[in-house]
Amino acid sequence: MGRGTCAEAKREWIKATAFYERLYVLYSGRRELVAEAYLRRAECLHRGFEDAKAIETLQELLRQEDLVAFPAYEQAQRVLARLGGTAP
Repeated sequence: MGRGTCAEAKREWIKATAFYERLYVLYSGRRELVAEAYLRRAECLHRGFEDAKAIETLQELLRQEDLVAFPAYEQAQRVLARLGGTAP
C-alpha cells in the first residue's frame, strides 16, 4: 500500500487510485490486500470528486464473494450507502 499511502498523504487522490488499482490487479492472490486496495481506491476517488467511479469500484469489490470475510467488505457496504450507491 506504500505508494498509494504516500500519494494520499500528499492529497494526490487520483494519483493514489492508480497505485491501489495496481495492487488489486497484481496481487490478486492476496485477498485481504485486494479488499483493502479496492476500498482505499474508492475512498480516494470520492476525495477526488469522482463519486461515480468510487461507486463502481465499491460495487466491484462487493461482487466478489470471496472478499466477504474481510473488514474492508463491510466498510465498503457502509461507504457505498453513504455515497448513495446501490449494492450489486
